[in-house]
Formats: sequence, structure tokens, C-alpha cells
Amino acid sequence: MRKNILSRTAFIIILVFCIFYTGDIYAEYIFLKDGKIIQGTIIRDEANMIAARVGKETRKFRRSEIIRILYTDLNMGKVYIQKRDGTSIIVHIVDEDRTSYVCRKELYSPEEFTLKRSDVLFVAEKNPSGLQGQADMTWVKLTWFPPYDPVSVYNIYIREGRRGKYEKIDHTSNKEITIKGLKSNTEYYFIVKSVDRDNYESPPSNEIKLTTKNIPPLPPKDSFVEQKPDGSFILTWPAAVDPDGTIKEYKIYKIYDRKTSLFVTTTKTEYIVSLKEKFDRFFIKSIDNLNTESVDNTPFYFGPRPEINIAIQPVFAVPMGNLGKLVDYGYGVTLRGGLSNYYLSGLDLKLELSYIYFKGKSDFAAPENSLESIVLAPALLSAGYSFYPFKALRISPALYFGICYVQTNYTYFDIPSSSKKSVKDTAYEPVIGAGLSVRWDIAPWFVGISADYRYIFEESENIVYWSIGPFAGVRF
Repeated sequence: MRKNILSRTAFIIILVFCIFYTGDIYAEYIFLKDGKIIQGTIIRDEANMIAARVGKETRKFRRSEIIRILYTDLNMGKVYIQKRDGTSIIVHIVDEDRTSYVCRKELYSPEEFTLKRSDVLFVAEKNPSGLQGQADMTWVKLTWFPPYDPVSVYNIYIREGRRGKYEKIDHTSNKEITIKGLKSNTEYYFIVKSVDRDNYESPPSNEIKLTTKNIPPLPPKDSFVEQKPDGSFILTWPAAVDPDGTIKEYKIYKIYDRKTSLFVTTTKTEYIVSLKEKFDRFFIKSIDNLNTESVDNTPFYFGPRPEINIAIQPVFAVPMGNLGKLVDYGYGVTLRGGLSNYYLSGLDLKLELSYIYFKGKSDFAAPENSLESIVLAPALLSAGYSFYPFKALRISPALYFGICYVQTNYTYFDIPSSSKKSVKDTAYEPVIGAGLSVRWDIAPWFVGISADYRYIFEESENIVYWSIGPFAGVRF
């Protein structure tokens, strides 16, 4: 009794499926006498006619129009056939049985001929095979085996996700290629087709699925440790960024007695360390929504972080003393590079190269002589100390010393020749100075303004000037 109930239930399920299922159970190929090949699903088979669902429509075909109906899925792309007599042909195999192949020179031409299997040494498809791939974050590398026949070029097709459509993305004459510029964390499908010397594109290779890797999140920047009035420490850091996702949390690691261990996991951007905790230093990593850790870590600094910085500054110079009687206001440019907080917290060490041009005054005392210009090019080393009213703001006084190239350009009236002559005097003189700068950090960039005083020791008369100007730079 129970067996009969199960049988009836199975029959009803199959019947309902056949009535209501609209997809293709089998994909038959109908070969017509005019050479056309129709792919569809046969839904009615009568003595003089068959009906097939082709796409979304139903079509009827008379038996007299049909050469054959193929009920199996057959690769009808071009193949290379090597015969036992030493000859070879390139054809489309449109049918086969245990003893023979039915072939066409042109796929959509009704002209056919038969080859005995006993006359065939081997059959080689013209499409590439053995497609394999390796995925990284934004690229994949594909490799494959060539077909037996010579190939002019390979076309590579890509599809994003299961429901996407294949599109040609690249081509190559090699048996491998790297596809770049892909999205991370994305599923892609690939096939490769070969193109022969007659510009015939083969059927596709095997299809492979590759998923690009996750891009690790970036670590937080500018992490600090500050001591609170009660003696405990507060760790603070800005929110990190993930290029292809979101930041889930942060892991803080502790280094103590040369051993590294996970200290705490938090979703916040600060953490208070009690006085009881023993540590030498901390570092932090960010974790994204796929639980991937940042590759680099960010150490916490007690006070300002060590940095290398480079800055450029346009300069407006004011001559002082006797120099002011000879030249007008000057202008130029200064390039600075420095180390901050490396050897001592707050200590700034810099190398500075400047070029400043002063134009000579037109009301020079002796009309027969005229000072055209003075050019100064000091190369200076400086040492300073930075104060931090806020984390991103620093005020830095500094002392300078070095050497300065001095070039004086003037003309004079030469009595023997009764003509004016141009003279360029050059010298290298020692220089000292002082300066004050105010800087605002916008990681990794910074901007600010500085005012500087320079005193150049010259044999005849010392050169003194003030300079001021805005600057901008980057820190590493």
C-alpha cells in the first residue's frame, strides 16, 4: 500500500513538472535541408510535422524539410582531422556513430560527406584547452594549452558573476595573459577562443571561475600615547580606511620583554591603559569586514611621531642695515628637508637651501657706478625644538649656521676705455641665523609660515636681512 502511494506521488510530481516547466530539458538540433541548424526543444512530434520551442516562440517544421534531428550536445566547431593515409582536413562534425563521422566543410551548408572511423588517425579540436588561472587582488593570470592547428591570436572573454554576459576583454598571441584593473572581492568567469589564419574564431575553451582577493585595510595613521593626570595612558588614533570594504575593528598588540601579544580588540578609536599594565610599547592593526588584518602596523608614540619632512617656501626678503641702502626688497625660494622627533622628542634637525635675489637701487650714490643686483644662496643646517599646543599644531624656534654663496653684480665706468664694464664678484661667506615657524599638519601634508633672520659675515661689510613666507610640504 505504502509503495503504491509513493509511486502515485512520484507520478504526480513528474506530471506537474512536465506541464508547468517552461525551460529546456533537452536542447535538440534540427538540421534543415537548406543548411540551417535550429536549436530548440521539441514539444510535439507527429508523422508529417514536428513543433519545437525556439527561444520564446514555437515553430513548426515539415518532415520533408528536415535532414536529421540531433538529440545529443555535439561540439560543431571546426576540427582538425588527421587521416591514416597521411592527408588532413578541417571540417565541422555534425553527426557521428560507432563507425563514421558526418562532416561539413561549411557549417550552414547542406553539403555533407561521411568519413569512416577506421580511416581517421585522430581528431583535434581547434579551441584552446586546459584553461587555468591565478587571482590576486586586482588582476588574474590565465594560462592554457594551444590547439593542434596554428593560431593567429587568442581572444579572452570575461563575465562578472553567474548572470553576467561574456565580453571580450583582451587578446594575445601568447599562451598566457595577465588581466589587470579588476575589482577586488569579485567573482569572474573566463573563457579563451583561438583565431586561425583564416580569421575563424573557435568555440570556447573550458570555463573557469576565479575570485579576486580582498585588499587589506590600511592601518591607522598618527597614533599617539598620552599620559593622563592619574598616571594612566590613553591610546588614540584616527579612523582607518579600507579600499574595498569597511573597518570592523582594531587590534592593539603589546610588546613587553621582547614578546608580542594581542592586548585588546576594540571598535573605538581610543583605549585607556591602566597603571597596572606592564609594557614597553604598543602597535595597532585595523581589521576589515572580511576579517583581514592590515599588512603594516602603526606604532604608538609617546609624544610626537618621528618623521622625515620635505617643504618648499616662497620667500620675501627685507634687507637690513647698509644692505638696505644698496638694494630693494628681495624674493626667492627655500627648500627644506628635515628629521623631527628621531633622536629626541621635539628635536628638529633640518638642511636648508635657498636662493634670494635683491635688485640694486636706481638711486645709487655714484651715477658712474651702479649696483645691478645681489644674489644670495645660503646652505644651512639648523637645530630647533617644537612645542605642540595641539596635536596638529607646532611652533618651532630654531638656530641656523652654514655657508652662503654671495654674488654681487655691478657696472662701473672705465676711464681708459671710456666705456661701462660689468663685473661679477663672488664669494663664500659664513652665515648664522635664527627663525620661528608655525606649522599645521593635515596628514601626510602640512602647511605653515616662517620668519627668519640671517647674518652673513663678509670681509668688507656684513650682510643682514629678514625673510618671511608660507610653506607647504609632506612628511613620511
